[in-house]
Amino acid sequence: NFARGDLANSADLVAAMQAGKVAAYATDFADETLLNAENVNVIPMPHLGASTPESEDNCARMAAEELMDYLVCLKPPGLLSQSGPGDDLLQALSRQAGGSFLPVHRLDRGVGGVMAVARSKSAAAALSAAVAQRKFEKEYLCLVRGRPGEEAGTYRDLLLHDRQRNKSFVVDRMRGGVKEAELDYRCLASSGGLSLVHVRLRTGRTHQIRVQFASRGTPLAGDGKYGGGPGEIALWSYRLAFPHPETGRPLAFSSLPQGGLWEEFSLETLLSASI
Repeated sequence: NFARGDLANSADLVAAMQAGKVAAYATDFADETLLNAENVNVIPMPHLGASTPESEDNCARMAAEELMDYLVCLKPPGLLSQSGPGDDLLQALSRQAGGSFLPVHRLDRGVGGVMAVARSKSAAAALSAAVAQRKFEKEYLCLVRGRPGEEAGTYRDLLLHDRQRNKSFVVDRMRGGVKEAELDYRCLASSGGLSLVHVRLRTGRTHQIRVQFASRGTPLAGDGKYGGGPGEIALWSYRLAFPHPETGRPLAFSSLPQGGLWEEFSLETLLSASI
């Protein structure tokens, strides 16, 4: 059985397909939506470099659920989420699933986790409309250095993104290029100088989570651009929830990060007790 809304690994999905059931769950986890196994593909994650047992274990598999004209997948850190120089997620999916894919939202290159992409212009338009109407819910987990001043709260800032430097800044007044940014957060636990934080985005600005926490003296671990030190950025797209592009039925997908600094925390236990 799947955990509610969770994307399992490829072997689990194959077993579920053979059993004739692949499940997604409503946003409030009350009503269950069963997806026809014929509409589900399992897509291995593209290799980033040479194939090794280590790469197989760490980042060489992708669990994906294809629902009509869109696909929900796990993006590995280090892969571009949209077309750009070098390899990117859209190209990798196209090579392995065939056809073409259109972006609906983006994740920074160093960030991994749950993403949705569209197979058709109509599906992309429907999901983009959900994003614009704030019906496309995005939740993240991050590890920050130190601890937020309050256990939970809302951060509201004005952000200016410098395209030449590819860096965002908190500013004190509205002017050209400045956008409002808002997120809700809850600190779940602290250990070893790091705090595990659950974030719900209310807006989707460039580097929003990274700069809003850094501006308050709690940069994300591994985020060298914003003062978090070297390493992999400790930011993970944990959960997406949105209405099905065709039926309007609410769907939710989630996946927990593994390995590295995340091992300091019992993620599943903390999330189930706090959210």
